[in-house]
Amino acid sequence: MAQDDYSPGLRLTVLTMVMVGLVVALVSRLYYLQVLAGDSFESLAVQNTTTQVTSEAPRGRLLTSDGSELVRNRIALAVSVERDRFLDRITGEPLDDPQVQATLERLAALLDQPVDELVESMQSLSRSVFRPVPVAVDVAPEVVFSVQEHPELFPGVVAERLPIREYPQGQTAAHLVGYTGEITEGELADERWLDFDPGDVIGKAGMERVYDQALQGREGVRRIEVNASRTLVGEISNTPPVRGNDVMLTLDLELQQQVEQILAEGIATAREDFVFELNDGTEVPVEATGGAAIVMDPTTGAIRAMASNPTFDPRGLASGSSEYFDYYFDRDDLYGDPGVNRAVGATYPPASVWKVASGLGALRDGLSPNDEVGCPPTLEVGGREFDNWNDEDEGEMDLAAALQRSCDTFFYRLAADQWAQERAQEEEGADVDDIDEVYADAAREFGFGDTVGLDIPGEATGRVPDREWRLDYWFETKDLSIEEGDSINGSCTMANEVLSSGDPNYDLYRDLCDFGHIWRGGDAVNMSIGQGDVLVTPLQVAAAYGAVATRGTVMRPHLGEQILDPSGDVVETIEPETYTTIDAPDEWWDELQQGLEDVVMSEEGTGRVPFDGFPLDEYPIAGKTGTGQAGFDVEEDREQVPYSWFASYAPADDPQYVVVVVIERGGGGSQTSAPIVRRIWEEIFDLRATQIEAGPDDVD
Repeated sequence: MAQDDYSPGLRLTVLTMVMVGLVVALVSRLYYLQVLAGDSFESLAVQNTTTQVTSEAPRGRLLTSDGSELVRNRIALAVSVERDRFLDRITGEPLDDPQVQATLERLAALLDQPVDELVESMQSLSRSVFRPVPVAVDVAPEVVFSVQEHPELFPGVVAERLPIREYPQGQTAAHLVGYTGEITEGELADERWLDFDPGDVIGKAGMERVYDQALQGREGVRRIEVNASRTLVGEISNTPPVRGNDVMLTLDLELQQQVEQILAEGIATAREDFVFELNDGTEVPVEATGGAAIVMDPTTGAIRAMASNPTFDPRGLASGSSEYFDYYFDRDDLYGDPGVNRAVGATYPPASVWKVASGLGALRDGLSPNDEVGCPPTLEVGGREFDNWNDEDEGEMDLAAALQRSCDTFFYRLAADQWAQERAQEEEGADVDDIDEVYADAAREFGFGDTVGLDIPGEATGRVPDREWRLDYWFETKDLSIEEGDSINGSCTMANEVLSSGDPNYDLYRDLCDFGHIWRGGDAVNMSIGQGDVLVTPLQVAAAYGAVATRGTVMRPHLGEQILDPSGDVVETIEPETYTTIDAPDEWWDELQQGLEDVVMSEEGTGRVPFDGFPLDEYPIAGKTGTGQAGFDVEEDREQVPYSWFASYAPADDPQYVVVVVIERGGGGSQTSAPIVRRIWEEIFDLRATQIEAGPDDVD
């Protein structure tokens, strides 16, 4: 046997040196990784292997005053996707992977929608990369079973149970409860939403928005471990979501439902059966394009019912349908704008329901409750004749009788006298801010011209015109183009560019262009009966009549009553607030209240006929009719039929409720609104319901 070239000792020495070298290299590398770079690698390892996944918390409920549910949550079956498994993190485009493409096609076929739409759904929502993105909600159980039973066919697809808003009372109080939706980029920049993330659901309108902080629950947090390829390794902890607090509203559910039904019935009846006689004697149909009704407690400001018509069904918004949203919130036809809460966000010429404000202004200007002023059929002011609604001379009367008969010329005379005093101050060099505009100031005491603070978004301020407003308005509108202007806007454009001197409207626009900045006697006269440039909301009228009912306390209307935790314990009680207090002697309130009572209770009252047969001896009602003219006399019937008003409170000797109704293009106040108000009072006092029939259209 041949001898080896190397001895065993030599070979052992070489092997030992190799082993020692390997050990030294390994120890050096371990020392570097664990000691020198240990902190950075430890942080990176934790960052890459653990993360938090949040789950949506059910919102709290919206309840009526008796605890009935207006809005609650229900669990919906949904199909969601782990977006990182399908989309590129940087471009947001589908991954160029055959398996991904195959999964997308199978999922699109399962959901019966094109692949492009499915991808668009994934791209349009900003969520945590570890939070599944819903791409289909309210899916059939069969769809869920397919996903769960064949995970190999749908990698990255999960079947979930999501809480979504449900409306057990249907469209009842739709304008009040509002709706929810995903937070927008603009809202994320708002200080109010700093703690929110993309994809979070918040209140978008109504009570959902006002009390969003209370309704929001606490999200569930699931800590998970993933590997470098972001595949789930295991669950570290799981804290389930907590439902938000409930908000109890002041609404009486049964009354709310009845008021909505009565308003809808009254509008439908007016459209079908009522006609209105125009100034030229032509009879035209009452179009009744929309309306609002409010029932309020005058002592607390609590809203017991509030209806706006046309309305919408919030269940469509809960589904997230953009087509549904556009149909109800982005259209304007004859019976359009169902998304507008007319009780709060729409403004109208108040007509004679405004006369309580003018009455207070007259009393502040020195009128005694016993003073009498004439009520002729016409009154000339500044070379123009202003008509009363009644073409007969009704003789001398005091303020209470002027309210009872709704005498326009009574208020014309007092307003013209006050304007003359203001004009004298101007001629003496007084600045606009120093002129004592008594009637405008009295209107603001009632809350007109400003929001009265209802806890709901979108409350309009209305308008109390005065000298400062007139000047600003003239500067802003006189040179508007015809497209931007209306029948008053763009007066200089009309006079200088459109009309010739022979046109019958030329002198009007020429005068408005040259002198439209001046507050004239005609402005004061028109304002005294709630016409001209005066605009109010039905909510402001309700607050004002609540002030008359309580003899000077204007309560801040409110819908929120209590906040309750999920176990039903009271977290917060929303206390009534006083908006303002009107300081006036008792005899003034006596006069105003007597006039309003006589409108309904007296045989001569303008609101008496619609209440024939009503048990007024048992349930005395105080109220005021109003017929609001809008626009110039033009050919279109719609522009000539006035707005119908009736404002009231009862029992007149112990007011517990204020009821206000306005009907757009509804004709006379006694004709359309008063019969609707009667039906609401019948509901409140649990009386036999009568049919809604037209009252007289020739009474204010």
